[in-house]
Amino acid sequence: MAQSQHTTIPRTFKHLTLDQRGMITAYHDLGLSTRQIGEKIGCDHTTVSRELRRSRVLQRNSNLTERYEYFPDAGQRVYRENRSHCGTRFKLAGVSAFLDHAQRMMHDRKWSPDAIVGEYKVNPKTTGFTLYLYKDPL
Repeated sequence: MAQSQHTTIPRTFKHLTLDQRGMITAYHDLGLSTRQIGEKIGCDHTTVSRELRRSRVLQRNSNLTERYEYFPDAGQRVYRENRSHCGTRFKLAGVSAFLDHAQRMMHDRKWSPDAIVGEYKVNPKTTGFTLYLYKDPL
């Protein structure tokens, strides 16, 4: 029996663009609250609040007093840097030493790939690197 009503609501979140960050700057300089800014640019007020906090840059005046100020390009840079850490890592770089060893053994000693993996399973310390192999289910 199929349900005609469901309780899950699809997410509509979007990342801030550089233009939206510029509008945050303009509205913040006008003295609008985070709720008002969020309504004007079409996002939640907590997003605006986090953006203003995350993208503050320490500025020093000529009389050596310091203040924090929001810059949209700094916010965009922080966003790009944080996004660069997302996603899966490239695993081949972590096993390049083992692959070089395997290639040498196949070429020089004419070993099969199974023999190389078997050697590593028996004595992993002789190869000089750590490799995580899947265990056989049997």
